[in-house]
Amino acid sequence: MAGRCLIAAYYFPPAGGGGVQRISKFIKYAGRAGWQFTVVTGDKDNSQIPEDSSQIDEIKPFCRVLPVSVSAIHTKAGVKSTFFTRWMSAFFYIPDVRKKWARKAEDQIIALFNQDTYDCVLISSPPYSLAQLAARLSRQLPVPVILDMRDPWSTNPYKIHPTPFHLWLDRALEFKAVKNIRFGISAYQTLIDFYQKNIKGFGKAEWRWIPNGFDEEDFSAIGTSSFNDNGLHIGFSGTFYSHLNHPEPLFKAMALLNEKGKNSIPGKRIIFHHIGRASIDVQSLALKYGLRDQVILHGYQPHVECLKILNRMNAFVFFLDDHHKNSANTIGGKVYEYLKLKKPVLAVVPENGEAAKLINSTCSGVVVSYHDVQAIVRTLETWLNRSPDLKFENIEAYTRQNLSGKMLDFINFCLDRK
Repeated sequence: MAGRCLIAAYYFPPAGGGGVQRISKFIKYAGRAGWQFTVVTGDKDNSQIPEDSSQIDEIKPFCRVLPVSVSAIHTKAGVKSTFFTRWMSAFFYIPDVRKKWARKAEDQIIALFNQDTYDCVLISSPPYSLAQLAARLSRQLPVPVILDMRDPWSTNPYKIHPTPFHLWLDRALEFKAVKNIRFGISAYQTLIDFYQKNIKGFGKAEWRWIPNGFDEEDFSAIGTSSFNDNGLHIGFSGTFYSHLNHPEPLFKAMALLNEKGKNSIPGKRIIFHHIGRASIDVQSLALKYGLRDQVILHGYQPHVECLKILNRMNAFVFFLDDHHKNSANTIGGKVYEYLKLKKPVLAVVPENGEAAKLINSTCSGVVVSYHDVQAIVRTLETWLNRSPDLKFENIEAYTRQNLSGKMLDFINFCLDRK
């Protein structure tokens, strides 16, 4: 059945970034199936996310967008900030800086229900204040309220907890919210398992694992060009933070290969490309390891332009420091686009985590520990000599069209049980 859905998503086009696409691509494909959407979202003037208007046209026929404005809290906690400024933001704002916005969005949603009819509400989190919003709306509205967790909450390795008390309070807020939410979706199976283990009465049967993915239509006009040299061009798309996904292990391996290459691999070298933003000085790190001419920084690019650059690569890489206790709980949305391009993926990640399971189950690359630089060296040296033979299995399971269908199936499941 087709219906009308009210969505609360702080990040929404024209804001860019991978987190925006999960909801916008769902609207695109559910809209083609007859659904109509009203989206309550943040004021773009208060967002630190770069704009990317490329997704607006494909969803415009299916939704109306209602920005909600509040006075901005200037914490300098964006990705261009240092770890310290992000730490300060986490110290003073639990669970995050969007609590005030979530309260105003709640007023807007209640007003919309007084004016019109909707079949369900879908809440996209993070910000985690919106998960709290979902819990409040679950008690107030006569229709199913569905929480879509794009990332883990207290177990998110990117989320900073300045003290044990902050972690305790953040988790208490998380458990309280989830207890009061009947229907939920998670991009990560480990989050659902965590809730089942730790929250008494958690209704796993009314939650679904629906991962992130890629939109095949985005790849229709990206070309087929490649680099005309003898190098191995390796790409990473996304944000480099000051912890967890630092590229230093790769740079160490590249420096070691440069030393070996003087004798064993003449004329061949690795070129690393970064498309995105960084809270670290990647260029200075490159200079530290003598890689001035082997690190290319493209900066933030609109989604289609990013795909064009990625398509020129010979391989891809991403990082998760396995010394961080929660690093097994995440993947990164761009990885699914690596799968679509069907080029080898070097996953420098925990060997028992969500990311490793994805790479191994799709036969799309090699998994090595973040701290095993010699394993990175061996893998890259092999790839310099010959491209690995990979099967790239079950990639179609991660198309946005397929995943949107699963989300619609779950919404209909919820409607049957309201």
